[in-house]
Amino acid sequence: MVDVHLQNLRNMALEDDTRTTYWAIMRYLGVGAIFVALIVAYAWLHTETLNINYQIEQLKKENMQLKETNAALRAEYSALIDPEKIDRQARQLGLTNSNHDSVRVLDLPAGAAENLLAETFLGKNKTP
Repeated sequence: MVDVHLQNLRNMALEDDTRTTYWAIMRYLGVGAIFVALIVAYAWLHTETLNINYQIEQLKKENMQLKETNAALRAEYSALIDPEKIDRQARQLGLTNSNHDSVRVLDLPAGAAENLLAETFLGKNKTP
């Protein structure tokens, strides 16, 4: 009697042609690596985009604050250079308008005004 089971085992091919080759495995790994690289690149670009949008929002807030500060400083500057207010404060301090005939304008070289100022103070401190 012939054992059919044993016969089937002996007739089996030793090398099957349907086996995957080395190059096919490398191809699948290469495609997989490209796919993973694309996903990582997309995630990195998305993160960078979010960071840049966050920075833009921060700069917009800072710009708005600087504009508000600028407007407040301009209003304060306008109030400080108001001639009527300056005249009022000068009168409160006891200052008066000068007589234009008694005012002499000196043309002095640079640095000479400091010496003149020192001489004026020394002249006031001297007793006649």
